[in-house]
Amino acid sequence: MRRLATIALLFIALAGTEAAAGSLVLSDVQVRVLDGAHYVVRLQSSGPQPFDVVPQSDPTKFAVRLHGTHLDATAPPAAPFGAIRLRGERVGNVRVEVDLADRSWHAKAAQGRSPNVVDIRVAR
Repeated sequence: MRRLATIALLFIALAGTEAAAGSLVLSDVQVRVLDGAHYVVRLQSSGPQPFDVVPQSDPTKFAVRLHGTHLDATAPPAAPFGAIRLRGERVGNVRVEVDLADRSWHAKAAQGRSPNVVDIRVAR
C-alpha cells in the first residue's frame, strides 16, 4: 500500500512539473559523512525534483533517476563506500548510479529537507 502511495505521489509530481520538463538542473553532488559507517549523497537541483529508484539485480548497485533534469555537476572523484556516476539519458533525465564496494553496504533514496534535494543514504 505504501508503495502504491509513493508511485501515486510520483505521478502527481511529474504531472505538476511537466511544463518545466528538462528545465531542472542537477547543480551539486556532495558526499557527506554522518559517521564512519553512514554517508549521505546529496543531490541538489534547481527546482523541486521528482525522482524514482531504478531497480537493480545486483545488490552492490543502486540507481536513482531524476526526471526532467540535465547535468551541470560532476560526480565526486571517490567515495568511501564505492563510486558515484552521473549519466544523462536521452529523454531528459539524469541517472545517478552508486556502485557499492561490497554487499555490506546498503543504499536508499529519500526526499531531502527541501523539495530541491534528493538524499541517497548509504550505510553498512
